[in-house]
Amino acid sequence: MLNKIKYPTILYIIAFSIMLSCSEDLGNYGYKEINEVNIEGLENEYTGLLGQPFEIIPTLNFTKDSDENEDDYEY
Repeated sequence: MLNKIKYPTILYIIAFSIMLSCSEDLGNYGYKEINEVNIEGLENEYTGLLGQPFEIIPTLNFTKDSDENEDDYEY
C-alpha cells in the first residue's frame, strides 16, 4: 500500500519541478557600464628592508571620471 502512495507522489514532485524549470526568467538585465581601472607604474618585483618604510605609488587610469583622492588602501 505504501509503495502505491510513494510512486505517484514522487512523480507529482518531478512533474511540478519540471513545470517550474520552464517558467519565464524575469531577472533584471539592465546592465550599466562600470568604472574600470587600469593600474600602471608597478614593477614585477620589489625589494624592501625590514623595519624601513616601503611605499609604492601606482598610476590609476579610470574609464569614467573619478576623484582619485577618495580611494585609499593601507596594509
